[in-house]
Amino acid sequence: MLVQFIGYWNRLQEWWLNIEKEPIQVKKYELTYFNAIDKDNSGWQNTKDHAKVFNFIETKWSGFLNIPESLDIHMNFLLSHDLGILSVRVDQLSISSDEEEVTSEDVVFFKLIAQSSDTSIPTTDWFKFAHD
Repeated sequence: MLVQFIGYWNRLQEWWLNIEKEPIQVKKYELTYFNAIDKDNSGWQNTKDHAKVFNFIETKWSGFLNIPESLDIHMNFLLSHDLGILSVRVDQLSISSDEEEVTSEDVVFFKLIAQSSDTSIPTTDWFKFAHD
């Protein structure tokens, strides 16, 4: 996908230069990846099992409240070399499988969003870095 993006980006720049005669002025970079993880293919059945998929989630639930019914996580990390922020989200959702919402399936959405307002690094270099 990254190679395709870079190809499309280069074609867009060429097209833009033919029309406007000056480069596109990029204001912000953002790269988003997300995965929908269902119970059938991931090895989890409830929030206690999320640690099987995500190694940064607590594995020992105990005490008065025990296992949470759902688990949503949002963390931000500074990217190395001051190249932006990486936002990590884990959201547990129930998705209806038909219009009448009679049945639903639990799904965990895992989203990674890299962002930067510093556009001094060339666009393709930043996206390669964020992709890695």
